[in-house]
Amino acid sequence: MTSMEDKIKELSSLIEELERILNDSLTKKKSLIDSELDEFINQKREETKTRFESVKEETDKVKADLGSIRAPILEFEHEKAKFTEEINHHIEQANQYQSKIEELTRLRKEELEKAMEKDLQMREYERSIIEKVNELKNELSDRYRHLREAILSKKEETKVEEAKVIPEKELWEPSPSLEEVATGENLLESYKKKDESLGDGTINFIYFQLKDRVIMDGESLLKGINSGVEQVKEIYRKLEETGSSKDKYFMKQRIINIQAMLRKIVTKSVSMCKFKYGSLPKYTNDVLNISLLEEMMEMLNTHNWTEKHNFEKFSAFFDEINLAFQSKITPKEPYLKSVLEEINY
Repeated sequence: MTSMEDKIKELSSLIEELERILNDSLTKKKSLIDSELDEFINQKREETKTRFESVKEETDKVKADLGSIRAPILEFEHEKAKFTEEINHHIEQANQYQSKIEELTRLRKEELEKAMEKDLQMREYERSIIEKVNELKNELSDRYRHLREAILSKKEETKVEEAKVIPEKELWEPSPSLEEVATGENLLESYKKKDESLGDGTINFIYFQLKDRVIMDGESLLKGINSGVEQVKEIYRKLEETGSSKDKYFMKQRIINIQAMLRKIVTKSVSMCKFKYGSLPKYTNDVLNISLLEEMMEMLNTHNWTEKHNFEKFSAFFDEINLAFQSKITPKEPYLKSVLEEINY
């Protein structure tokens, strides 16, 4: 019969064996679970990776689409910034040029005024020289008269005296009245002068002069300006019809030349009217005067006729003056009579 102690040992061994079996079973189950878990995790990782790749691919595609949309926007913003910078630069340059134009216009006006003043001084100097020469001539004539009397015979001296008297008589005789000629225009024709340094043959600078008395021929002045204006109108008509860049260039050059020629004529007229012995006809002073000529000169100096609106502005201004002038001298006889009396005053 086994003892109690043996039974206890046996029971302990059994318990230990069971614990070992349980532990082995637990270890195996844990290992199996871990293996299944690892397989599950790997599977889920692959699935997750696959889904992520799919999502990433879709996201990259959307980004690419957004990039293609953003590209022209970025390009536009870049180009817009460049254009804005260039526009601001040109506006700044234009403002600088405007300031220079205003300054140059002021300087040009000052120089023209100085030129007019010098021209007046030259005329005064010329008159003083002529007076001095005449005084010397008379002085010499008186000084050496006894020599001439000693050399010339009484008959020759008589002829000389007659020759002296006749011009003096002619010089101091009153000018013929309008009734002694067919029209005042014929008589005025003898006083008419033309400055060959101005104009081009179709547009002339004409005035009346008797000794040092100068009166502008307002009719010829406006007729010449009108000729230039009509020429420019015809050029602009042709410009609208031609497609040749070369022809357009030469036409615009012709416009510039006509404007320059009229500028010289009007400037010369203003200059002559600044002289105390030079003036516009009093008869037409209410429709053609120095203020209007100066305004006309200012427009010719500052406006560029190759820009049509500038030319049209001058044309409208001139047409108004010309129309008023033509109305004033119609009929012409009173006008011619007035100019004739003024030049002989």
